Amino acid sequence: MGEFDLKRRQFFATGCAGVLALSGLTLASGCGSEDGAGDEGGGEGEDEGGDEAGEEFERPLLYAAMAIKRPGGFRVFSVDGLHPGEDELGELYMALEDLGAHPRVMSGPEYRLVDPKSGEARPAVYLYVAVEVERMRALDSALALFGARWGTPLVWPELLGVVGAKRRLEAQHAVMEAWGM
Repeated sequence: MGEFDLKRRQFFATGCAGVLALSGLTLASGCGSEDGAGDEGGGEGEDEGGDEAGEEFERPLLYAAMAIKRPGGFRVFSVDGLHPGEDELGELYMALEDLGAHPRVMSGPEYRLVDPKSGEARPAVYLYVAVEVERMRALDSALALFGARWGTPLVWPELLGVVGAKRRLEAQHAVMEAWGM
């Protein structure tokens, strides 16, 4: 198991609702365990996911917010794009954690985006990132740096809307439309 996989599993073990909890939300019920115990509909015969190599993919459990008990001081934003590879994604995770942000991959290994030029379905990744309100611009800069380094489509439209980057938001909307995000 690589370092990135280990970090992902450790995050899951500390609470699959960690990103939502950082936002100050009260959850309707607790999270299921990594093996699905405590999962509301987790009966037998359900597909656990996984890829061709036989690895299992943990689907995050999400619950409706009941109330905000106290503001968490964090905002949650989505990031979508082509999967850069495990090593590069691990580097992004570490960089975001250094900012005090909390990334969480929400897509499984089956998530694909179709290249508008070639028509080829390519591996993609969709994640949520929780970040302190004071660090939203730093998050924007980090995502821009990694997106430019990877040279593949990577978008974070909600964050751009909040930080007021109108031109870059319009450019990302064009990418999203072309790639079907």
